[in-house]
Amino acid sequence: MASLSVLLPHSKLDAIFRACIPWPRSTPLNFTYVRDNASYFDAEAFRDLCFPALERLSEINSLDVADELFTLLPAPESREFPEQALGMLQLLDQGPRQLFEGHDERWTYSYFDILALRLSHRLRALPETLRPDSQRRWVDDMGYTFSHWTIARFRFTAPFTHSESAADQELQRHLCEELRRAVEVATGIRDAYRECITEVTMDPTAFSRQACIGPPAGDAITMAEFVFWFLMIFDTHVSIIRVFGRFPSRNGAVGRTTTEAENRFLEHTGWFGTVEEKVRRRIREDVEAGKWTPLGEP
Repeated sequence: MASLSVLLPHSKLDAIFRACIPWPRSTPLNFTYVRDNASYFDAEAFRDLCFPALERLSEINSLDVADELFTLLPAPESREFPEQALGMLQLLDQGPRQLFEGHDERWTYSYFDILALRLSHRLRALPETLRPDSQRRWVDDMGYTFSHWTIARFRFTAPFTHSESAADQELQRHLCEELRRAVEVATGIRDAYRECITEVTMDPTAFSRQACIGPPAGDAITMAEFVFWFLMIFDTHVSIIRVFGRFPSRNGAVGRTTTEAENRFLEHTGWFGTVEEKVRRRIREDVEAGKWTPLGEP
């Protein structure tokens, strides 16, 4: 059985990173292209990159492995650390979201999300000058454009956004506000969504509604338009945790019982983000039996 160090060498983490942020570092991003190619990587190629390591991690099935994953990264002082740290986070946070369906979704929310979050907190605990999500490291040290850094910052923030912890939601709001201000300064454009921040952070139906509406339309999407919309989407997660203390849409995927209030909410959102009933039953049976169906098993 291959070790994690064999499955996740620096070259593999670099390949995962470049599958997710493939654009030349010195050319400002075309955000119309970014919008239209949210899943720009080849699905089979991404699976080949990620699935063997995800499968091995599922076999280990221990949250303590997050510490080992950190040791597989290069030294925080190294130039390649931000890219490879992001590659590792993409493996844990986005890999399962892109590759898993059906009963495998339990692995996404009950295991890999937690690993991604633990790694994110470990990265956040580094001295400020070494944090891999900083603008200075991406733009000044590695020569990426400011627009590349905005996408990298979103991806570093995502594990906090996906967390069911109120403290993590407040942290992601802080990180989003830092990014919002940076883009406002860089573009001279004030985020118009500021006018509805209170609304979206108090209305738990805002996420499903805004996600269905989608990003700005048109053939010439600016960085400000795209980034401000995405920040608003991140903000909409806060209200769900404030009202329910968890994401009700995940209940079926993690084997939880849905309350009456949550059921009314899910019905109102058109069951947005929920698993099918047969999947819910199977996961519930596994949880009650204290077992996990192996990843990828029919």
